[in-house]
Amino acid sequence: FNPTTLSPLIPLLMMTRRFSGSRLVSRSLNSLTYPFPNGAAAAGFVQKLDALVLPSRTVPTWSEQFGLVLVEAMLSEVPVIGSDSGAIPEVIDDAGLVYPEGDPAALAACLRLLQEPEKRRALALRGRERARRLYSATALLDETYRLYTDLLSRSRVG
Repeated sequence: FNPTTLSPLIPLLMMTRRFSGSRLVSRSLNSLTYPFPNGAAAAGFVQKLDALVLPSRTVPTWSEQFGLVLVEAMLSEVPVIGSDSGAIPEVIDDAGLVYPEGDPAALAACLRLLQEPEKRRALALRGRERARRLYSATALLDETYRLYTDLLSRSRVG
């Protein structure tokens, strides 16, 4: 991926979490490393992003399971882009952009789409609505309640 093909007005921040710890890497003409914030500071940091990219890549022993960071960004009205690794497409659906994993040209095309303020805002709002409807604490509690109610009603029948 060559960030110089994007508008010079778009700073590109790449966040990675490695087993040795968390770090934030800013890639432009120079590379800078910052500690990645935790807890409430992380939520405040995510809210300041123009977009969040989860470029996960599947390997023989792993694929992205859920991508909670996508939901966190969506709840913060931050548009999301994710690779098609594992469950990412299911989490994002039509509330963000999905590209083929390992395809930097497709990722660059998604980033270019987000240069359009109307597109960025529409995805941010669609993402928040989707995250609230499917992944908020209330939505998850309701779904769990429905599941248990259904299981209990089936056990009484048989």
